[in-house]
Amino acid sequence: MAIFRPGTNKAWAVFAGIYLAATLALTIYWLFTETGPVLSLAKWEAARFHGSWYPKITMLVIWVATLIPLLIVKFSIEAVTGKKLTAPITRDNLR
Repeated sequence: MAIFRPGTNKAWAVFAGIYLAATLALTIYWLFTETGPVLSLAKWEAARFHGSWYPKITMLVIWVATLIPLLIVKFSIEAVTGKKLTAPITRDNLR
């Protein structure tokens, strides 16, 4: 069983994997030090949720937000080159 579906661009897979790991590490760092966007989001949550904030939800929101640039880069590369970076999902790929 392969890590990536057959037909996925290997350079893109490596770049995306490194980007995902780096953004996850950065988000965890921000969460533990309560700096960066976590501080702003935690203050906003505390104002809305009776003085408390939820670190797991905050981490998830921040991490998903850091993934948006990756999707923009992916779709931009695909639009310019006209080639898909990832293979389409088929029943054969899921086995």
